[in-house]
Amino acid sequence: MSAKIQLSFGVRQYAIADGCTRKTVRKYLREFDRETGPSPTEREVDDYLLTRPKYDSSGRVRRVVTDDVRRRIDGFIDRNRENVAAGLHKQQMRKLDMWRCLQDDGVRIAYSTVCQYVRALEAAPKSQEKPAKAYIRQDYEPGFRCEFDWGVLTLWISGVRTRLHMAVFTLDHSNMRKAYLFSREDTLALMEAHRNCYRELGGTPRVMAYDNMRTAVKKFLGRDREHTDALLRMEVHYCFTPHFCNPRSGWEKGKVERSVEYIRRRAFSFEVRFDSLDAAQTHLAAVCDRLNTEASNMSAEEKRLRIKADLAALRPLDHGDIGCFEQRLYRVGKYSTITVDGVHYS
Repeated sequence: MSAKIQLSFGVRQYAIADGCTRKTVRKYLREFDRETGPSPTEREVDDYLLTRPKYDSSGRVRRVVTDDVRRRIDGFIDRNRENVAAGLHKQQMRKLDMWRCLQDDGVRIAYSTVCQYVRALEAAPKSQEKPAKAYIRQDYEPGFRCEFDWGVLTLWISGVRTRLHMAVFTLDHSNMRKAYLFSREDTLALMEAHRNCYRELGGTPRVMAYDNMRTAVKKFLGRDREHTDALLRMEVHYCFTPHFCNPRSGWEKGKVERSVEYIRRRAFSFEVRFDSLDAAQTHLAAVCDRLNTEASNMSAEEKRLRIKADLAALRPLDHGDIGCFEQRLYRVGKYSTITVDGVHYS
């Protein structure tokens, strides 16, 4: 508009040339006259044109974040505080989960708008900046590698607060996730989780990635590990090779590390009360099935094709399901009973 100021154009010609409305043209012309005067010098014109525009946002009102939306988001934040007070700090809704709940209920709101509103309510101090680290994303062939990890969560089962353990499997090629709930994190739960997962998948991967959990590692032998009897049985039965991460190196199986937090948050950040453990498992399975169809770091169609390729490349279950049991040797006590995990059996 600066070049046309020197010409005797009308407001309509300015608006057509700049692609704006006549009201906008009049506003800028009045502002120019007010700042430079009736006879501006060339220097004054240049100074005015180099000045950054200023906008008064003090009078703006929220058009999308209505009172109803604010109440709903405040309710999500209150639920997070209740979970933290109950010791469920890992089962809080993130801003993305709040936005998804609003979208599911038909509220048309941008994710950035939810973030701005929640950040305005948060009073937590910013954490100190840490030096950045570089990690290389790995890619695997279909059906080659699967990662496993445990997660802990708390639910109310039939009104009783119950601490549960969640076994999570993630196929590296497609990021397909499966999860199962158990009351304990022991050898039998480990075997049953693998049996249930392989039964659902219809096959087994070539490599299983673990951390150094006590149910899989009996003891360290230098840089090697001595496998537990249960893991050796699963290796022989399902024909996979275990791979153990280095201590305190969770990024070596980063897909499942992220999956534990992601599944726990998506499934149990809002729903925490169930009539039975089976009902909680049914809810968890439905959430996993939904996540396996959603777009993530890939489109939904690409994920579907990758999952199909993963399942087709798995090793078939030639020997069926493994028997989930432990064989132990006990001595009969003076009361003619044996003691298993603190319980006496005749």
